[in-house]
Amino acid sequence: NTNIIIRQTKIFMMVVINLPLIRYINKTVKIIKRYCVRRKIPFLKKITLNLAFQLLVVTAMIASITFLENLYSLVFFAFIIHTCAGYTFNNYFTANLSQFPQNAGIASGLVGGVVFIIVSFFSYAIVSVIPAKDELNLSFSYLLLALASGVVLFAIFKINKKRFVS
Repeated sequence: NTNIIIRQTKIFMMVVINLPLIRYINKTVKIIKRYCVRRKIPFLKKITLNLAFQLLVVTAMIASITFLENLYSLVFFAFIIHTCAGYTFNNYFTANLSQFPQNAGIASGLVGGVVFIIVSFFSYAIVSVIPAKDELNLSFSYLLLALASGVVLFAIFKINKKRFVS
């Protein structure tokens, strides 16, 4: 699965971005693969690294608007940000299902439904405050969502820390 996603990402970038950037991204992917795939990284650290990378990409998106604002850059950054969000969701989803293996169907329905409602509510609230009319507004919306994810991650960490210490 990881190799297919990486291959599709490379093909997408060949169409959208120039060759030197692809070489840089290939090196970055190799480093990430070497660090994350071959080692058993704890769940919280995986999610934290992913969230940090997502915030870095959002920051790069905001910074790049001053010299590069077109549909290709918007799609490129949106693709990476949504890939990071999908990685976070899949890991949380798997963690929730692994806690209730006997009731996987009910657990997946509840987690999927609750996530759908929460994301819909936050998306509507953010779009009503910051309409996504250009790349700058969209990048600030992504920043707010990434920061909200960070707050949720920190709260979950605090709750789990209290549970395991007690």
